[in-house]
Amino acid sequence: MQSIPESLGYTVVKLCKLYFNRLNVTLNALNIYEGQQNLLLALWKEDGLAQSEITRRLGVEAASVSKAVDRMENAGFVKKVLSPDDARMNHIFLTDLGRSMEKPVHDAWFTVEEELLAHMTLEERLLLRRLMLQMRDNLK
Repeated sequence: MQSIPESLGYTVVKLCKLYFNRLNVTLNALNIYEGQQNLLLALWKEDGLAQSEITRRLGVEAASVSKAVDRMENAGFVKKVLSPDDARMNHIFLTDLGRSMEKPVHDAWFTVEEELLAHMTLEERLLLRRLMLQMRDNLK
């Protein structure tokens, strides 16, 4: 019988942990902390989202988004604006600093990705991506 540490799933979990640890070290140097890049990605795509919509899109707990928004507001990346239609709802907007972080975050992401994929040919990278997308779809 195969042992769990020898399984592909175990390897994937360990790889993800290593990848995000490396990425987080790089992003922490930019004053961006675990999970905050996902919030920034959502706002770079569509600024001014309701906080509840960010929660829905990211598929995380409302408390996690609230904590991240507060921390990012204190760091100067975003600002909260009360909805004119519903005082219980905040919309989250990027500040100039938040907008300026798009390229550094992009560069950090792809620097770590290049490190991850070093010594792989383009064909191997494309095959790996196809297989990983298939695995993801299998679990949906």
